[in-house]
Amino acid sequence: MSTTIRPNSEIINEIRDNLISGTFPDVIPFVGAGSSFPLNLPSWKDLVVDYFKAVNCQLDFDQLRRRYSEDWAIIADVIFSETGESLEEYMRFMSERFHPDSCRFTDLHMTIVENYQRVITTNYDTAFEEVLLRKQKDPNYSAEAKARFNYSALVYPSTDLNPINFHGRCLAYLHGRHESSYVFRKREYDLAYENSDTIETFLKAVIQKFPLIFLGFSFEDKVFRLTLEKIVRKEKLKALEVQKVHGDVGKLRDIPGLYVMIRQSEINEKLSEDEFHNFFSDVNLAEISVSFTRDSDGNYEIVLNQDIKKIVNELTPLMDSEKLEEFQDWIIKNEKRKQRNQYFKSLNFEVIGYSNHSDVATLLEEIMIKSVDFEEGLNNLPDTA
Repeated sequence: MSTTIRPNSEIINEIRDNLISGTFPDVIPFVGAGSSFPLNLPSWKDLVVDYFKAVNCQLDFDQLRRRYSEDWAIIADVIFSETGESLEEYMRFMSERFHPDSCRFTDLHMTIVENYQRVITTNYDTAFEEVLLRKQKDPNYSAEAKARFNYSALVYPSTDLNPINFHGRCLAYLHGRHESSYVFRKREYDLAYENSDTIETFLKAVIQKFPLIFLGFSFEDKVFRLTLEKIVRKEKLKALEVQKVHGDVGKLRDIPGLYVMIRQSEINEKLSEDEFHNFFSDVNLAEISVSFTRDSDGNYEIVLNQDIKKIVNELTPLMDSEKLEEFQDWIIKNEKRKQRNQYFKSLNFEVIGYSNHSDVATLLEEIMIKSVDFEEGLNNLPDTA
């Protein structure tokens, strides 16, 4: 499946026009782990790998990864269970991995702080707070200007994580924060999303009012993905009901918008011809439940005709074991990409493509309407809750 992407300039102008007209009171960056990679902080996968090593888990990690199709929350819980369920050891590991001494900030964090009042993140690190604290101490700013960098932090599971509090200069940590709490393992997800409505209530209120721009966000988090989907679909159904009664006026009740920044090369990645022949040079394709489509550039799209595990069983006697492992990894990656693209399409995400990480900060600056003199104000938008 291909994902149609409008030109960035068209999307950015649309967001800015809506800000200028007051259609949106604000636009909110929703920041994932990718934003903190330059700080030597781990991705979700890398954090699980680090945890696996830190607690000296004796399981075969590759088998674990493939068995659970890289569902990292479940794998983290399996590791926790297999190594004695030491909560003290687990919390010590998480604290050390996200210690502020190793968590400064990047140009991207600086750009977001300088252009956006409110930020939502699923990260545990305190990079945004590092920027804000530095701004508060900057001798080049007047006392009034420094005061504009005073902020509040809403951290799950505190009851402060409430949409009523999401105003002014504000950071919302949906999955906890360093040395506070963490939503990382499956059981922690169950507590946060199934046994509590704190995160869902917060997300629902934000989505009703503000457009969200996801960045550094892989959407591999199934629980979050399903929660977001449930909220968006309910809101769209309500909008349709209002429209049935009130006509075109009902369109104003639809959600403001969902945007995601993603590398253009990752949108429609396919199996290259060389990769295809490397995997299947010795395999009779008629013997397996896999079919392929091929585009004009000679790249292959895999179509799975049955469960991945069954296909792997079919290929086991036909393919070299090393190739089989590589192909299984590629299938997992490919299926994730296709599911993500379908997810974007079904929820009407607008995709803002970029080529490299430096583009992200530039695009975020283009979206917001900055004041000419930063000391006189962070932007020209009213600060409405």
